[in-house]
Amino acid sequence: MESVKHVRAHAARSLASLAVGAGMLLSLPAVCRSAQFDFWYAQSGKAGMVVQQLCDAFNASQSADRVQCIGQNGYESNLRQLIAAYRARRSPALAEIYDVGTNDMLLSDATVPYADLAREFGNGDVSASYLPAIRHYYGDKSGELYSAPFAVSTIVLYTNDALLRRAGIAQPPQTWEQFLRDAARLKAAGIGCPAVIDIDPWQMLEQPGAVAGEPIASLRNGAGGLNARLVFASGRHRELMNALLNGYRRGEIVEATETRVGRQSQAFASGECAMSIGSTYAWGIVQQMGRVQASISLLPNFSGVPRHSTVIGGSSLWIMKGFDRGTYRAIAKFLDFINQPANQMKLAGQTGFLLRTTGAVAAWRASAAHGNPRLRHLEVALTSLDQPTSDFSHGARLGFFTQIRMAWQQEVQRAFAGRKSMADALASAQEQGNRLLERFQRMYAKP
Repeated sequence: MESVKHVRAHAARSLASLAVGAGMLLSLPAVCRSAQFDFWYAQSGKAGMVVQQLCDAFNASQSADRVQCIGQNGYESNLRQLIAAYRARRSPALAEIYDVGTNDMLLSDATVPYADLAREFGNGDVSASYLPAIRHYYGDKSGELYSAPFAVSTIVLYTNDALLRRAGIAQPPQTWEQFLRDAARLKAAGIGCPAVIDIDPWQMLEQPGAVAGEPIASLRNGAGGLNARLVFASGRHRELMNALLNGYRRGEIVEATETRVGRQSQAFASGECAMSIGSTYAWGIVQQMGRVQASISLLPNFSGVPRHSTVIGGSSLWIMKGFDRGTYRAIAKFLDFINQPANQMKLAGQTGFLLRTTGAVAAWRASAAHGNPRLRHLEVALTSLDQPTSDFSHGARLGFFTQIRMAWQQEVQRAFAGRKSMADALASAQEQGNRLLERFQRMYAKP
């Protein structure tokens, strides 16, 4: 965001006296006393409770260090609060930032790379322990992690077994073409909400493009440089959005706000809707409500198009500059603690987030928890992330990405409301987004 640039300019003069990377950690004085640090997390509700439980468990597991965990009620709120706190030199030592903030955090010059911190305090090559799809999203070209992946999810297809059987559908659709045909069959069988969608770019723009191996932006979705530009307004993305819009007009596709509960995950979990495309996080909601027998399968792909990996979403934990060696040692211990397989399984089982490391996956598959229905989403998600990759399988590395997503969402909503064609809506969203990218490039271009 633009405000992150302001943070960088405001703090530039003072950063010389702070820890400016792992190399500087070596020059900080040794600290043997116990340390206490603040961790600002973004999760709320059940997920926020689980995060707080992990914090409490860390504090109870040892007496040398203490983490004070403070919820900030959402990703965007946490990022705004972090920017303000950093300007005032009162930032937490550790902060949870959502996936779209990655590029902004990298360019802020305000963080210590996680991989360097782990090596400095005896945790070795921590980057290699993460699943490849996760490591490449939050790492550099060689997979060295900038931040610690945390609340990780990907996208899947949910289907209500009973409602599909009522319409004579034997298995979940594997292609978009079949998805739309099945929605029509469900409608014909008298089901009022055949398929629910959320007009959300992570679900309907970024993920279908990744699976089909198609870009949403040039230069490998922005990973190749600041002069990347959006390219999603034509091709298969426009084809898919037009097809969904036509299905919506026929009553075969229902927009989430038009369901009885007004929210996508709850509309499926309550039994109102027969199919839903959503985050693995929604599996936790399905389990909590306990009202439907649901299947989870891979996101549909275009017929005849080779399948590629989905993209992860969620958040990672960023280590802020400006703290002493004792604090960084305590942070390293805390991150090692939450990465223990049992703690990863606790988060996954109670929220729908994913396991992050190969060790946790191996431990889960070797344990009794492998048959736990609360963790059924993991196998499908791991299969989805283990598909062949392309240049567009590691997400978008674009500046002002939150605003770009908002432009796409607003324009597509106008098309669903009948105020413009889908082609015009996508063209307008792309034009707005490219103006944002040009502005971002001017802000961060080297002199």
